[in-house]
Amino acid sequence: MNPFTTAELTRMKSTQVGAMQDICVLQTFTDEADDYNQLIRTWSDSDPIACGFDPTGGREITRADATVVFTDASVRLPIDTEIDPAYRVKILTRFGEEIPPTVFGIIGTPQRGPSGLVLNLQKVLPSGGAL
Repeated sequence: MNPFTTAELTRMKSTQVGAMQDICVLQTFTDEADDYNQLIRTWSDSDPIACGFDPTGGREITRADATVVFTDASVRLPIDTEIDPAYRVKILTRFGEEIPPTVFGIIGTPQRGPSGLVLNLQKVLPSGGAL
């Protein structure tokens, strides 16, 4: 039994999206072999979407392989966002102001609430690895 009515869920989703004051893109990847048969990963940006970026990190996450990692940030996304844990998230604006783009990898599984998704993030080095 759902504790929320359809109207309540619709209102919560609308409020959630209205509170997302940042803009980000989701990055998907393609692996292609170069002339030496080495795989080269290239990243492609989605269309910009509203998000709620929280740079407060420090949460401890245990991965499926029992590796413990600390998050650098989290981001809220609209509930209907198609997400894969292999994607990356690039933050483009913060509170309406352009910032130097910062790229994060997703840690763990997206957490679904009644009105949105929350992703735990870890900053990605310019070379593509995690910090």
